[in-house]
Amino acid sequence: MPNTAKRSALVLALIMIFLSLGQEMAALEQKTDRLVEQFDSSPSLLSARAFLQELHRQGFIEQPIHFTATTPIDTLRQQVWYWAAEYFYDRQDYGRAASYGQKALPLCQVGGNRQVEGDCLNILALTYVRKGEFEQAARYAKLCNQLDLKQGDADNIASSFNTLAGIYMSLRQPKEAEKYILKAIGYCQKADNPVRMAVLQGMASEVYHHLGDDETALDYATKAWQTEQQLGRPDKVAIRQAQRAAALIALKRTAEAQQALQEAIPGLRKSGNLHSLGIACNQMGLLLLHEKNDTAAVRYYNEALAIFTSQHDIYNESHTRRGLYEALRNSNPSLAMLHNDRYNDLRDSLYDRETGQLLSKYAAEYGYEELQQQNADDRSAYRLYLMILVVLIAVILAAWFCYRRCQQRRIRLLMQELAKYEDSRYDDSRCDDSRCEGNSRGYEGTGVRGCENQRSAPTGKANSLVEGEEGNLAPSHPRTPAPSNTTPAPSSIPAPTTDTPDDPLTTEEREFLMRVIEVVNLRLATREFSIDAVATEMGMSRSTFYRRLQDASGFTPKAYIMAIQMRRAENLLKRHPDMLVTEVSEQCGFEDVSSFNRAFKRASGVSPSQYRENNLPPGH
Repeated sequence: MPNTAKRSALVLALIMIFLSLGQEMAALEQKTDRLVEQFDSSPSLLSARAFLQELHRQGFIEQPIHFTATTPIDTLRQQVWYWAAEYFYDRQDYGRAASYGQKALPLCQVGGNRQVEGDCLNILALTYVRKGEFEQAARYAKLCNQLDLKQGDADNIASSFNTLAGIYMSLRQPKEAEKYILKAIGYCQKADNPVRMAVLQGMASEVYHHLGDDETALDYATKAWQTEQQLGRPDKVAIRQAQRAAALIALKRTAEAQQALQEAIPGLRKSGNLHSLGIACNQMGLLLLHEKNDTAAVRYYNEALAIFTSQHDIYNESHTRRGLYEALRNSNPSLAMLHNDRYNDLRDSLYDRETGQLLSKYAAEYGYEELQQQNADDRSAYRLYLMILVVLIAVILAAWFCYRRCQQRRIRLLMQELAKYEDSRYDDSRCDDSRCEGNSRGYEGTGVRGCENQRSAPTGKANSLVEGEEGNLAPSHPRTPAPSNTTPAPSSIPAPTTDTPDDPLTTEEREFLMRVIEVVNLRLATREFSIDAVATEMGMSRSTFYRRLQDASGFTPKAYIMAIQMRRAENLLKRHPDMLVTEVSEQCGFEDVSSFNRAFKRASGVSPSQYRENNLPPGH
């Protein structure tokens, strides 16, 4: 018979086998579904017995469960719903498994049977893992393990730790799973339960296989395989052989791996364990690919593909598609590319970032001995962070307060320096009428109240009184001499021609500062005294003006202009007690009185009104 005919015959035979198995399983499932639905619609002793007896007949329940005529209806519900949850979980109908498990759990808790309650929590944890709802799975697994630890039953504790390991393996976190499976094995050794031990050793084999420690994985799988042989459970023997094959393939012991799979695959077919069968077929296909036996590899991959597509297992289906691409790309390139395209689609959909983040969130919560320590560490870290935050805020506040105090002190020092050079040519205190009520010129030009009968300023030392506008003040600071291109002093302001011994400022610096004071005072009332405006009036660029003023005074232009404003405000408040604060604010260049009040209080330490009251001239 040609190879094509043989291949077609084998494919047809496989299809017939799957159809016959599928029909038989479908008939059993329909019968079981009908029995549990009958109980739900009419809970009774007869309907409960019928459902549980059917599960026992199918081999799902090892020992028959007996009820009497006096068994309470809630006990019947508890047992039927719990075993329905187990049954539907095994059928991979996780929605119905979760529904029945949740219905059974309150009855298990009320009845006081901790064994049944723990079993119910365990199946709920596994069910929600399969549903991908890991928060729920973690909650039920945690409750189950806590309950088992309280009861002290080593076998149950081993079972719940195994569930925790299974949760991590489902989420592909084998390092976390390792901790729990080793604890489970330790408790199982105390319980001396060989059936449980075989299950745990099989889980341990998978954990270490995913960790890359395949020598250890092979050792655990071999122990589990030997235990299952002694227990006489051929379906489980086949599973353990498949686990051994996975480790052997990773260790490149291909001949042994192929022999193990040849023993495992028939047993898995016979037991109807389709999921494990699909994985074993993928493994066999991979071995055959390495032997360049593409035709045989295709047969096994096709069998696996039929299983995984029917189960909607995209993770394992992706491996199958990749294997089919490799096996077919020489003999059937077009079909190979179809499998490769599907493989790429599946691969892109497998990455689930939220699942990984959720696992990280619950990683510490699953470990119960570790949980308390983790919580304590979290609390300590929180307290530390809180203390650091409080200290940081205190430092920031202290720095801000010191900065404000320093700024206030600098402004006061500057104002004191400016006072040394107060203009004697325009001193309102020398007016014949101190209130200057008859002067209609008001605050025009210079922005100060004028006086028609102003007297000449008395002669004084050059470093104490320099002719200029009221408040035109030049501080005395030793600075580097300014460049020779200093703006000349206006003709209205006589400037000394030489530096005096008592004045640390050079002639050029003093003339420059006097000119700045004059320009600012002239512009205060019109509010055109920005740094750029003053620099332009001085015939300089902003950068040159900034540097010249900084060198001559030791202050920034902003601070220097603010000191001129505050000095002028003090003069107006002292010498014109009837002038409104609002008017003083305007004549000092402020747009609103509230800003003026805040600035004045920062500079003088008191409000404008308090300053005026403290400095009233005699007779007021």
